[in-house]
Amino acid sequence: MSHPIFQRIFGAGGGVRVLMAADGGTTSQRKASVQLVKKGTEFYNTHRYIEASDFFREAVAQDPGYARAHCYLGNALHKMGLPEEAVIEWKKAVIVEPDSDSALKAQCKLERVAAQNSTIVRSLEESLGMRGHRHT
Repeated sequence: MSHPIFQRIFGAGGGVRVLMAADGGTTSQRKASVQLVKKGTEFYNTHRYIEASDFFREAVAQDPGYARAHCYLGNALHKMGLPEEAVIEWKKAVIVEPDSDSALKAQCKLERVAAQNSTIVRSLEESLGMRGHRHT
């Protein structure tokens, strides 16, 4: 599943890097993607996250350079209990249109997830008596 804008490369650590090509989506691709995101948000706002994610995935396929589509797909995936996939989509939103409002929202979500993960790790370490005794 390769698109000229994205090429997913899975590293040894399981991380995902996204490489962007120089070309973005055409105007007709963006218009189609915008319409798909609008339809997806209707489902999202009624808590029908699976249906919403289908529209957001289609929007991303139509225009992979549209940050809003990635951001909303990340939101739906997060609501569906797929946090790792959500993080990937939020990161893509930041990469493809770094100065957009959607990228800012995605970055906030990424920071919130990172803070929650840190809190969970600290709590677990404290409950196990491991605070300050990190193993490498």
